[in-house]
Amino acid sequence: MLAFIRFLFAGLLLVISHAFAATVQDEHGTFTLEKTPQRIVVLELSFADALAAVDVSPIGIADDNDAKRILPEVRAHLKPWQSVGTRAQPSLEAIAALKPDLIIADSSRHAGVYIALQQIAPV
Repeated sequence: MLAFIRFLFAGLLLVISHAFAATVQDEHGTFTLEKTPQRIVVLELSFADALAAVDVSPIGIADDNDAKRILPEVRAHLKPWQSVGTRAQPSLEAIAALKPDLIIADSSRHAGVYIALQQIAPV
C-alpha cells in the first residue's frame, strides 16, 4: 500500500510539474491546481517520504513534534521544514501561517478537519 501511495504522489507531482494546470479528483471531489505547488504541507510521515523520493521538500510536516520521526535517509533529501503538530491533531494555525498552496492529508485520519483544511489551501 505504501509503495502505491508513493507511486501515486510521484505521478501526481510529475504531472503537475510539467503542466500549466492539473485537475485532481479524489473521494472528496475535484479541484484544479493552476500552477505547480511550491509550498506543500503534508500531514503524514509517508507523504514526506513520497515527496522526498521525487526531490520535493514540503514546508510543513505533521511530524508529531519530533523531527526524528522522519527517517534519517528521508531527512537527508528534505530542506528544513516547520512542524505543524501531530498527525492525529495537526495545528490548523501553524498550517495557515505557512500559507501553503497544497495540503496533502489522509482522507480517513483527517476527515474531521478536512473542511477547515480546505479553507487554507487545496487538499
